[in-house]
Amino acid sequence: MAGTFFGWRVVAVSFAVAFLSYGCAVYGPGVWLHALVLERGWSVAFVSACITLHFLAGAAVASRLPALHTRLGVATTTRLGLVVLAAGCAGWASACGVGR
Repeated sequence: MAGTFFGWRVVAVSFAVAFLSYGCAVYGPGVWLHALVLERGWSVAFVSACITLHFLAGAAVASRLPALHTRLGVATTTRLGLVVLAAGCAGWASACGVGR
């Protein structure tokens, strides 16, 4: 991509970030609810409470994004957010028991 217009790189990264964040953070919990209830035998109330906590934590971080962008920079904050998102998805997938 050496001779490619820089704007296309921005478009590609924006698409990747949107795809991952919407797929994992917004629409994923509904899928996880069903899967965790069926496969792990956890109660719907417990998994729903965890999903609510997931959204509340996301809202708390989102409210501090301007300060994080100023302190760390937009690129670093975005990279850090993607790493935390991946770790959260791995945590949902590997949870083997309540509180583990």
